[in-house]
Amino acid sequence: MEWRKHHENNARISRWVGWGLLAAAAVYGMLDWKYGWSTRPGMAITVSGMVLTAVIILGTASAFMRKAAFFPEERRERDRELQDGSGEDPFLHRDREMMLMRQGGKGTRALIRYFSVDGELLLEFRETSRGWVFAADWILDRLRPFLPKSFVLTDRIGGPRLYLTQRGGINSPIEIRLPDGTLIGSCRQDWWKARMELRDGAGLPAGEVGSDDLLGTSFRVRDASGRELVRFYNGGLPSRNGDAFSSDADLVKVSAGLAGEPEAYVRFIAVPALIKIVFSR
Repeated sequence: MEWRKHHENNARISRWVGWGLLAAAAVYGMLDWKYGWSTRPGMAITVSGMVLTAVIILGTASAFMRKAAFFPEERRERDRELQDGSGEDPFLHRDREMMLMRQGGKGTRALIRYFSVDGELLLEFRETSRGWVFAADWILDRLRPFLPKSFVLTDRIGGPRLYLTQRGGINSPIEIRLPDGTLIGSCRQDWWKARMELRDGAGLPAGEVGSDDLLGTSFRVRDASGRELVRFYNGGLPSRNGDAFSSDADLVKVSAGLAGEPEAYVRFIAVPALIKIVFSR
């Protein structure tokens, strides 16, 4: 489910609950008028509490609708038609700020979406692991890090651009490949720190991911020369349109250098989603 529909469904449920409480309060009021229930202890408080709760829920529904209006409807077919004649690569983006929003919890396939701060869907990071992996995750939560996993990163029109796989075992690397099978990089979590080591397709050091603090509230992605390419803020807000994103969203700041280097962009752009997966952000 895309985020516009997600917010619209939340708004619809909130409206039903809110109006239902108001209807129940109205019925209570009519019965009170007929039978004099207001003389009984707590009855007036019950009716006023129902009305107040209903007003709060209806206000929440309005907030969900404002968020839904911010996120445009998915336009992959239209974008695909435009792509055919524009010559632009729908995978490369020059946005300096992106927002990551995750759907799916324990026992479900992870779905992480990259949005621009204006609400446009940019990329989608989706787990494609086999079904038995999720069953094991639901039954034995701590077994999850040792199970084989796979992911795909798609562009804004739904085309697969990167495949990521991790074999089962103890601290096996996550390999990053192009659709033709070419290995372009890998990453491995450090044993003792909130850190990942990044390597290129030849197995040479390409960079690292490191946490800024013990709580993992922010991470820095650097290349082999130490240049900062990406900054990840857990629960961060963008420079504008902050009201459209909840505290569950994460802010990603991309350096100008990465946006202008397609080869480095392809190798590092999946790393923010991996931070959410590996470090449970």
